[in-house]
Amino acid sequence: FSLFIGTWNVNGRNPDCSLKEWLNSYKNKAPDIYVIGLQEMDLSKEAYIVSNNEKENQWSEKIEEGINTSSKKYVKIVSQQMVGICVFAFVKKELKKAISNVSTSVIGCGLMGIMGNKGASGIRMMIYDSYVCFVNSHLAADSTQVQRRNEDFRDISKNLQFPFISPKQFYTENIILFWFGDLNYRLNNNGDLIKEYVSQGKIEELIEFDQLMSEKAKQTVFNDFYESKITFKPTYKYDIGTNTFDTSEKKRAPAFCDRVLWYKSSNILKPSMISSSNKITSENDEWIIPKNYDSYGELTISDHKPVLSEFEFWVRKVNNEKYLDIYSQLIKQLDRHENDSIPVITVSSFYVDFGKITNNISTTKTLIIKNEGKVLSSYKLVTSLDDNNSKSTFPWISVKPSSNTIYPGESQTINITLTITTELSLKHIDEIVILQVKNGNDMFLNVKSEITPSIFGISIETLCQINHPLSYYSWDTILELNNKKELSDKTKQLLENEEFSCIPKSLYMVIDFLIKYGRDEVI
Repeated sequence: FSLFIGTWNVNGRNPDCSLKEWLNSYKNKAPDIYVIGLQEMDLSKEAYIVSNNEKENQWSEKIEEGINTSSKKYVKIVSQQMVGICVFAFVKKELKKAISNVSTSVIGCGLMGIMGNKGASGIRMMIYDSYVCFVNSHLAADSTQVQRRNEDFRDISKNLQFPFISPKQFYTENIILFWFGDLNYRLNNNGDLIKEYVSQGKIEELIEFDQLMSEKAKQTVFNDFYESKITFKPTYKYDIGTNTFDTSEKKRAPAFCDRVLWYKSSNILKPSMISSSNKITSENDEWIIPKNYDSYGELTISDHKPVLSEFEFWVRKVNNEKYLDIYSQLIKQLDRHENDSIPVITVSSFYVDFGKITNNISTTKTLIIKNEGKVLSSYKLVTSLDDNNSKSTFPWISVKPSSNTIYPGESQTINITLTITTELSLKHIDEIVILQVKNGNDMFLNVKSEITPSIFGISIETLCQINHPLSYYSWDTILELNNKKELSDKTKQLLENEEFSCIPKSLYMVIDFLIKYGRDEVI
């Protein structure tokens, strides 16, 4: 896009003159965008107290009148006034649809550090898919106030706030940034010598005395800002109505107070690095390309001369078709990556049936856990319903190894062991062991078994009370006798016909067998 930036300290004057010649003095192609910054637009005392946009409207109408011709039409996007500092933005009518997210901001740093006689007004807008920012400022006056001007610049940079960006992001979020206005930096030389240099056309030699150039060289202000070469006469101070430098009693020395600069980050990628457009060449491979920098001496209503600067600049315009295609591809890649990152664990069986087992004798079954996924998988087998897993809810179930990490494609053998003691008073097992997979889904293993009574683990005293084989009695009866519980009526009735012996019959049979056959040789 082509851009025309104009800046002018109008010294509180009304727009009684035509601006057409100044606003159409461009040497490049007709601007797509006009941004005009005025300083001292309103010097009335009321402007500090009451917000009045009468002057803003007058100047806006005059600017619009100056830029609109029969062959081109511009529309106003926005303007922003703070006391006498005002900035206007106009674009070609056909470009308006490309403008969005327009915002403005102001910051005062004049009297007491807050008044709006000094400070800045700014505009920020999105053109297609790039934000572009314009800052119109009026810094502290007087040739001796260099440090104050530097402080004003820093205050504006720090405190000029736009929606959705923090002050710390002022430069990182505004890679296309223009700063202009009455910066008030003077020439460190006496007025007579400066005028002599001007009369001799030694503008380049004058720049050596420029305070702004000196401060930039010391990197105290406007770091990473650039300015086109100055080839025009100083724009301050003139006798009003003439092109004659100040002849008043004060005879202020001429200076290049009115400037236009642009920001260029050293970290930003060049347009050619993010775009395949064939319009980008080695000559225009910068986001901002300066084209012209000049003053306009024919306007004499103020003690300043207006300055104009022409630019071309690139903005990003996203190819939505490519964007959606790439976005879709990335989502698919992310889905694949996410799916590949999910642990895939398989188990040889979710049902572990031990069948009938005998109390007090440990019985083991095995399971195979295999990692079918593409990432390391960690598992943990939990036999506790306690949230802290501090104590096993099923102490008769032992799992080894209870936790491990399995490489992709490898397997792990799991041993599940049941040990049922008579004291547990269990007749059958039907429990759930939880297989927890890190970053995966939990699985549930059902462990079942029926308990068959055995003399092992039953007390001698209990065996002495029964005369029949163990299978003759119910398991409940055996548990009541062995665990010395209160006997049920059924068990009492059953024991009425039993004779208490001093040696259990089962133990007697074992001893008798050993006596008869214990000495036989084993062949």
